[in-house]
Amino acid sequence: MYDESDNERIVSINFGAVEDGTTSAEIVAWVWNKKNFSDATTATDVRVSVTPGNSYAEKVVDEKWIYVKSDGIKDPEGRGIQDSLNQDWTAIGGSLLNSGDFLEIGDMPTNCARRLRFRIDIPAGEDTGGFPIVNVEIGFLSEKTKWLWASEEF
Repeated sequence: MYDESDNERIVSINFGAVEDGTTSAEIVAWVWNKKNFSDATTATDVRVSVTPGNSYAEKVVDEKWIYVKSDGIKDPEGRGIQDSLNQDWTAIGGSLLNSGDFLEIGDMPTNCARRLRFRIDIPAGEDTGGFPIVNVEIGFLSEKTKWLWASEEF
């Protein structure tokens, strides 16, 4: 994931001070499937969610005060990515596996990107107690899960 300039890698978002009853400024990020690679597989069923990055974000994530939408693409090699055009803000927070915790943003061929916009809406009368930082979770389910384990016999 890259910042709005599409140059700096990021993993978390710091919303700074957000007063109750207000909406933060939007934070834009670009999510790539293998930026500048040409031989990776298409990522399917790509999902985005957030987890707390600090203690001030715990209630923000649990109550799903983080909103995201996907509304733009980059396809430098013409691989055929389709813009998901998710124009509605969707509340996210929690697991990439629990329905209602994530936003599905669509398939992503190699060296293609989707633009995500994030914001935080603090309800009136609520307080984060500080500056919430969230970790952005991106996952896809196009490959089978491989379970590794060690037997008790070594």
